[in-house]
Amino acid sequence: MVPNAVVPPGRVQRFSRERGGVRVELYFRTVAEVCTLVNDVLRPGLAQLTGLNLVHKEPGDLVLNPLACAALRQGREAEQLPMNVAVHYSVKNSSVFKGRPPRVRDQGVDQSVAVMRCLEKYAHTCAVEKLLLVSGTNWRMPSLRATELLPSLPAPLRASCGAAFNPYSHLLPESASGYVSETQESESLARKLEHVQSVWLQFGTDVEALRRGLESLRTLVLQVQRPESCGSIEIYGSLFVPTPSWRAKMRFRCWAGVLLSPDYLSDQARAEQITQDILDVYYDFGVVPLIESPIRTQRDCLAASNCLAGLPTTTPSHQERDAGGKRKRRDSR
Repeated sequence: MVPNAVVPPGRVQRFSRERGGVRVELYFRTVAEVCTLVNDVLRPGLAQLTGLNLVHKEPGDLVLNPLACAALRQGREAEQLPMNVAVHYSVKNSSVFKGRPPRVRDQGVDQSVAVMRCLEKYAHTCAVEKLLLVSGTNWRMPSLRATELLPSLPAPLRASCGAAFNPYSHLLPESASGYVSETQESESLARKLEHVQSVWLQFGTDVEALRRGLESLRTLVLQVQRPESCGSIEIYGSLFVPTPSWRAKMRFRCWAGVLLSPDYLSDQARAEQITQDILDVYYDFGVVPLIESPIRTQRDCLAASNCLAGLPTTTPSHQERDAGGKRKRRDSR
């Protein structure tokens, strides 16, 4: 814990396990690394942990993730851990396209069938509770976007499937990758809600846009016709620990479709306050945070835990660095 830090009232327990806790995205290269990360870093250092997410950034993850799921499942059963696993599936990064868009003359029904078969096989081998279906960054094939594929999902997959929602996309420049008008995003979300069990929010720093997006989502959930067998929609919200190194990376080259304000990027104290405002909105709307910051060490885990509790996320060594990411020179006298 940070010395002399005061925990804001009520923030320690606001994301308790009883309220859904928090989820963490795992970053790993081997199955052994997964087990070590969970057992030696996450479980001891993050008391609110209730779920893990395995990302799909490249075709090789379709092989690695099922192996990681099997190892996590075995460990969970042995120790009776109340934790579930969600896997991501990116159409763009499926083995069908290997991260590259198909040629125009190859577009058609065959690709949809191939993607669906790949998805079904992946979901079957992972055998997890949740599946997040996404199109992939800069994916420009309308017929093969997640929104269009969802209606074709077999019933067993729909029972566990989730979809993404970006409440900030209409605020991006119209020429930017990821821009979608507010009306288009609302229509897309309504179509997704007919077939999914969970919604996963993109990260951004416009707190008012986040609140409006969640209010719109709440209204759409009540309006959309869903099968009686479908349960209530679960909502998960992306969260990044605002460390100086991550903010410096985003200043240099911000990810496509992500909206980060200048004050968030330039000022550490302001970034931490915005993060707490985001968490307050998540709490108000019953959103379970998904920590997407890489957590590989106990120090990373401490920063994430402090972030959730409303404490400073930087150590004194971090705070000695200036806005440009360079360590300030100490006075030698």
